[in-house]
Amino acid sequence: MPNTIHFKLNQGKALEVILWIACRSRTRTVDLYTLVKTILFADLYHLNKYGRTIYGDVYLAMPHGPIPRHAYEIIKKEPLDIAELGTIPICKAGKSVKVTRAPKLDLLSKSDIEALSSAWERCRRRSFTELKLEADALPFYVKTWASRMSDNEEIDLADMLDPENRAKADELREVAPSISI
Repeated sequence: MPNTIHFKLNQGKALEVILWIACRSRTRTVDLYTLVKTILFADLYHLNKYGRTIYGDVYLAMPHGPIPRHAYEIIKKEPLDIAELGTIPICKAGKSVKVTRAPKLDLLSKSDIEALSSAWERCRRRSFTELKLEADALPFYVKTWASRMSDNEEIDLADMLDPENRAKADELREVAPSISI
């Protein structure tokens, strides 16, 4: 998408975010949809409160709502997305994601954990239908889905900014690619 906000992707941090969320469960297992929606709502929180996403993911408007592309590809163990990560401590079985190690908390900032905790509380006890209805109603998703050219259209992060933060979009377009996350 031309002229959209793109942060520099930190794949290692993306993996630690996935691990952090899955480890909220005693069994280190989480529903895939709950996982990706927790990342979505954590990034929304972090973007609007701190001016950046947690690890620089790109969001796609897909049939079941907005999805963090790189996290989803890591979970699916897509070769191009995991090449630099080495061993992936994730096992996806159907719609469940199980992890085999705890996250490296030193790779997550205090604000990352704050956003993830807020999003986890928002998502953890909600059904697929409840999360889908909420995600499908998000204005940036509605806008992108309505004007899409495919079933995986990129969402402009500027559209994910709350109205009171939209004035920052031009500045973020310029500085985001150089921000180390």
